[in-house]
Amino acid sequence: MKKELIEERILKFANWAKSIASTATDIRLQLERQVTSSPSEFFYYGLLKRQSNTLNDINVILVSSHKDQLGSVFILLRCLLDDFILLNYLDSKNFEEDLLIHHCASAHEQNLETIRLSMQINNKHFNGTNRGMIATADYKVETAKFFTNPQNEIYFKTKRKNEKERSFKEFPSAKEMINSLSTAEEDNQRSQATANALIRWKEYSHFVHYSNISNEMENGKMKYFEIIKIQEALSFCYKSVAIISKVFKIHFNRQHSFKDPDDIIESLMEDHYDLKNI
Repeated sequence: MKKELIEERILKFANWAKSIASTATDIRLQLERQVTSSPSEFFYYGLLKRQSNTLNDINVILVSSHKDQLGSVFILLRCLLDDFILLNYLDSKNFEEDLLIHHCASAHEQNLETIRLSMQINNKHFNGTNRGMIATADYKVETAKFFTNPQNEIYFKTKRKNEKERSFKEFPSAKEMINSLSTAEEDNQRSQATANALIRWKEYSHFVHYSNISNEMENGKMKYFEIIKIQEALSFCYKSVAIISKVFKIHFNRQHSFKDPDDIIESLMEDHYDLKNI
């Protein structure tokens, strides 16, 4: 592929990223005064905001660096593909409220583990004096605050006994989410798209955990194939925005219009899964 054609393709991707971000921003502004403080609405609104902000960042990087520094774009797309896999899974389960509770429970468990690790490292390597880490006293305060809050009972499998016997509700991994999706004919588009997104997510993980594979993907013979795949990743971002719009309209009755001013849907879906039917 000639250099001029590659740069032309990348600039097209940059414009698509900007257009999807504009659509997400438009929906967010329409919903801004409608969204309540309920955890579930706040969750989906936050995902919408992340789509808007991150896609604008992708646009800036693609416009400024063209084909020479795509690693940052792949890292950002990895985050958005993570959202797409999650949203597609939640959509397949009709956005069950309990699934969000399980998802948040997993996040709280990981956060408490991070706090615990910070305390251990602080004590081991800094004698508990590093102000950027958690001190033992602070750890006890934070964990006690969480475990004694009755509102957090929903995150545990069983009613509270003592701290050691508490176990958090579990949420499936990305691979488990995809394996749970139906492959029946009426659901096949969803499962195919989500499975494909998982592969892209794993490929982009090479740029988070750098190695020689990362260098080859960004600068070697594989580079041009990676550039072409950006189109597919952006199509998944578009669908994420559509799913978020859907949940606000159908489940929260937050009316708004979904605008695609640049009519990019047909271009995005060309030679890819028909995500409009997912």
